[in-house]
Amino acid sequence: MNKLVLGTLLAASLTANASQPMWTFTPLTPTTATISAGEQLVIQYLVTNQAKSTKSLSMNPIQGITQTVANGACANPFNLGAGQACKLDLLVVGSQLSGNIVGGPVVCNSALQCYQSSQANSLNIIKK
Repeated sequence: MNKLVLGTLLAASLTANASQPMWTFTPLTPTTATISAGEQLVIQYLVTNQAKSTKSLSMNPIQGITQTVANGACANPFNLGAGQACKLDLLVVGSQLSGNIVGGPVVCNSALQCYQSSQANSLNIIKK
């Protein structure tokens, strides 16, 4: 009986922790845009490490979107200590988009630990 209770508590704890992202995304610019082949635009997020330890993070590639690292933006890859944040700058190049982008960006610490912005704040790029 004690093993069952302990197992249930452990599973509940893991489920609760899994629902809280280790790093969060706060949009600094609109994340929804319409772009033509001849246009470029920049979308920015503040990425904050919610973990209690330093994380080495990198963004998963998105065709037509490049992470830029100038002017104090997050490096590529970037390290964030506990509670630290950096600005993730994304350059969207209309001529390089193969179609619409819905979702992301996705930032990973490893293949098994990836997070992205909430659905309301995710990328929604419409190619004209």
